[in-house]
Amino acid sequence: MKLSHITLCVLLAITAKSYAIEATTPASCRQQLYQLTEYGSPDKTKAPEPLMLLVWNVQKFADPSALAWLEERSAQIIMTQESIASIQRDFAENLNATDTFSPGYRTFDNETSGVGIVTTLETLMSCAWQHEEPWLLTPKATLVSALRTANQILLAVNLHAINFSLGTQELQEQLDAISKVIDQYTGPIVVAGDFNTWSKARTEILQRFIQRHELTATNFDPDYRVRPFSYPLDHILTKNLEVLTAQSEHSELSDHTPLMMTIRTSQAASPELAFRRPTEIERPLPKR
Repeated sequence: MKLSHITLCVLLAITAKSYAIEATTPASCRQQLYQLTEYGSPDKTKAPEPLMLLVWNVQKFADPSALAWLEERSAQIIMTQESIASIQRDFAENLNATDTFSPGYRTFDNETSGVGIVTTLETLMSCAWQHEEPWLLTPKATLVSALRTANQILLAVNLHAINFSLGTQELQEQLDAISKVIDQYTGPIVVAGDFNTWSKARTEILQRFIQRHELTATNFDPDYRVRPFSYPLDHILTKNLEVLTAQSEHSELSDHTPLMMTIRTSQAASPELAFRRPTEIERPLPKR
């Protein structure tokens, strides 16, 4: 085993509950993900187990009862938008879970808002970057995490999309950045969050993204998602995952409703993290 391999294993073993961001651009994120192939794969003999995934724009936890509501759901993966860094960190500690947070902007009371993931699964790596709202000049964050399940490595992408723009170019650029990471990835994928798809044009941009990557848009039953101008803002997109249940629960705790799914990874012949064309990565891998 190479010294760099041993170093990474040690780092994973001593990682704190708050997980660090390892890459800050889509290109470096893809390189970091590809590098994981050198460090072994999950146990192929283990049977996949159902996992609960919860996705929610929590409106900066304006209603403190949202925390208790989240804790009662006992989801293994919680992906939030408009989260608050300090609140999420304390919440993760109470659950004995790992917390990864990607900052967006400072609130009026000097708190850091952004997107986050709280999970009881092992986080192998995370990366994040930002796009700027063209009118408000505030950043919107994207967070990518590689999570180890029983027999697969799940790629979880958490997005809070740009909202106030004259056209769709800014939303397209956000989705293009995600494409650079997930393109040709053969493992299970979740792309979820607040996409701000409040118009036909924005919805069509998302539909093209779904088709490009052969993703599946989740249908919720019941479906209480907020729909300004009749278009839902929040979505969960999946690939190479079995969706057992999916629902959106009515809630007054935020201006968005929570999305919940029970998912299961497949018994793939090659569950390790891999890309179909690894030679696409031209720059040398960073040294550790």
